[in-house]
Amino acid sequence: MPGFSQNVYAFILDTTQYKERPNIPGQPAGKIGDIQSDQLEIIKELVEREKEGSTIILMGHHPFKQLKKGAQDEIDLLITQHKIPVYISAHTHKGRYFSNGNSEKWLELNVGSITDWPIEFRNFSLCEIADTPEKLLICSKLYRIPEFWDEEPKYKKLTDIKKEDWNADNKENYRFLSRD
Repeated sequence: MPGFSQNVYAFILDTTQYKERPNIPGQPAGKIGDIQSDQLEIIKELVEREKEGSTIILMGHHPFKQLKKGAQDEIDLLITQHKIPVYISAHTHKGRYFSNGNSEKWLELNVGSITDWPIEFRNFSLCEIADTPEKLLICSKLYRIPEFWDEEPKYKKLTDIKKEDWNADNKENYRFLSRD
C-alpha cells in the first residue's frame, strides 16, 4: 500500500470447505461455514513465513460466528497468536464491525452486498499513524443506494447510477487497532 512501511498480505479462506457434504435437513449448505485442517496448515505456513515486517489480513465468506466451533477456535488462535488486525467476512451482508475472540478481542468487518437489499459496498484501506507506529487505522467507508429497489425506482439498471447518487454513511468508517 502506498506510504505503508510494511507489506500487507490478505489471505482468503474457503469457509465452505466441509468435512462432510452438507445436506438438508441436517446441515443446509452454506448456512454454517467450515475450514479443514489442510487449508489451515497452508494458511499457518503463509502467516508464519510473512509475519516479520508484514501486516496480514484474513478474509472469508462466512462471519466468524457462523463457522463451526473447531474453525472458530483455529481462526481465533491464528489471529491472536500472530496479531492479525482484522478478519473480513460477508454472507450476512450486515455491513458493520463485530468484536470477536475467546481470550483476546479482535475486529471483524462484515461487508454489505451489491445484490441484496440494501445495496451497499465498502472500500477498505489500512493506514499507519506517523506518531504511533504500533497502531493502525482501518478506513472502510460504507456506500449505499437507498432507493434502488423502491416501488418506482429512479434507476432502471445499475449502469444508470451516477457516482454522485451513492450515499456515504459516515458511521463506523474508521477503527484504530493496536499492533502490540
